[in-house]
Amino acid sequence: MGHDDASMQSFTTVSVFSIAILSFVALGAGPSSAATIAQIRDDYDAHTPVATETSAGKIADTHGTGAWDFYGSASLGGALTPSTYDVAAGQDAYAVVGQVQGHPGITSNAFWGPAPPADGLALHPGKHNQAIQFLVVRWTAGIGSVGTFNIAGVLTNEPGASDGVTLDIWLNGFSEFNTTASANSTEAYDLDLTVVAGDTVDFIIGNNTTWNNDRSSFSATITGTPIPEPSTGLLAVLGLAGLIGTRRRRA
Repeated sequence: MGHDDASMQSFTTVSVFSIAILSFVALGAGPSSAATIAQIRDDYDAHTPVATETSAGKIADTHGTGAWDFYGSASLGGALTPSTYDVAAGQDAYAVVGQVQGHPGITSNAFWGPAPPADGLALHPGKHNQAIQFLVVRWTAGIGSVGTFNIAGVLTNEPGASDGVTLDIWLNGFSEFNTTASANSTEAYDLDLTVVAGDTVDFIIGNNTTWNNDRSSFSATITGTPIPEPSTGLLAVLGLAGLIGTRRRRA
């Protein structure tokens, strides 16, 4: 190999590597427009539940790599008790076994009161004198769900003598937002959270001291632009660069 050939090979290698890096940067940038990552009603309806199953790992989000799960908890931020799909008396809801009427629970029908909105689910927190009072709706970010996402929705409490229902939103066990929807009122939330794969966002609904007329509905939509996993994108691009370099050397 002459000097000119060696220089050309060196130039080619540098060029291929530069192309690889630039391609990876472009790949990491992802699409420019935001997409729906998770929508609780759409995702709930896309799953066909089986009696006595827990929700764990079964309700995929819109993006396809994350998931929704439903739990009960005795206290705000306390230990979680998985909800079970219950078909007794037409309830057709994920509820906590052994609690009065299965509360806390969540469903797509009008078993507990007014039908939920098209983008939401109906729910009821636990009774104030029962062990488990809080309903926990958890979204777990999946692979590729990396970035800052908008999380928005509403909590509506039905008309009646309720003292309201509470909503707390936690990211990985830390509070990000809280509000109370009083009787016959709707409280909206809209916040941006930065998450990576495996992070959890908990929507925690409580009875606000008493249990009467706490039938409610809840919606949650998560939007954003997922960023591909760096290791996956980089390996793919560098692998292509290596293939191009090998072919040039053989030539």
